[in-house]
Amino acid sequence: MASTFNLCFCADVNGIKRNYELAFERKPDDLAYLVEQLEFVFRKECFDASNYRSFAIDFIVFFEDSAKRWRPLEHPQQLIENEQLYIFQTTLAKESINEIPQPTKLLHVPEVPRQSQRSVHNPGYSVVDLEKVEAVFKELDINNSESISITEMLHGFTVAGVDFTADAVKKLFDKSDANGDGEISWDEFRIFADLFPNTTETLYWRLCKTTMELSSRSLETTDELKRVRQREHELKKELAEAQRAAQLLEQRVRQERYIAREADPRRRMLELEEQDLINKEFALQFHRDMVIQAEQQFSETAVRFDHAAVSQGSPRRARFLQN
Repeated sequence: MASTFNLCFCADVNGIKRNYELAFERKPDDLAYLVEQLEFVFRKECFDASNYRSFAIDFIVFFEDSAKRWRPLEHPQQLIENEQLYIFQTTLAKESINEIPQPTKLLHVPEVPRQSQRSVHNPGYSVVDLEKVEAVFKELDINNSESISITEMLHGFTVAGVDFTADAVKKLFDKSDANGDGEISWDEFRIFADLFPNTTETLYWRLCKTTMELSSRSLETTDELKRVRQREHELKKELAEAQRAAQLLEQRVRQERYIAREADPRRRMLELEEQDLINKEFALQFHRDMVIQAEQQFSETAVRFDHAAVSQGSPRRARFLQN
């Protein structure tokens, strides 16, 4: 029988961690294809589960023996023979804190059924993993008080999608709250991580992955904003250049008109004669207005004189009337 490339994959199905050893004909070189294979296998093996059809992989982590810690699987080069990996499903799925069991079966090689005897690493914490614990602590400490309240703990478990009841979270909280002050300090949270390593590991991958995705989106938004601002600057520059070109063109037209008028004596003479005629028309109209005004004043004076003569009885007018 041809040699195979074996890997161990574990996933949480309805609160039960199922760990299978999978035999591949060759080392997987495409993570997308690997995810499709794993989803197919787990849906088939978990047919008795109520949600087997909705089994969907969110991301995968692998245990790095040299560093004694779990790391995200980002490229096929990280896969090595007999490596233990853990599958985190989409946020709709719930994660339990049960330990990772030994691989129960060797799939894809039915003629050689056996159980793998390799040791399985559970996601515990060592000195090199303190940055993980610190990352989870910061995610749970919503109000940045350097301590975690029961409300913050419940919120963190809900956001992470860990299938714990409020009473179960309260019990975990009480076990970690050494001094009983209702708050979990940093030192007490390290005790929590030692007591419940799987829970801390789940919280890390759930909460911190969400934060990293938001940071990535924020960076994408920032880059897009930079590109928009750069394009806006370029458009403003083009608009300013177009306005300067329009001003130069307008000035050029005015100059051409002035040159054309001054260079043609006949046109200039006609313009002067036209202006002189306009001035004479204004003067004539002025005189007409003056004559009309004088006639009106004379008429008004004559009327007033007649009224005065009648009222005062002018002798000269009386003699004139008698004749």
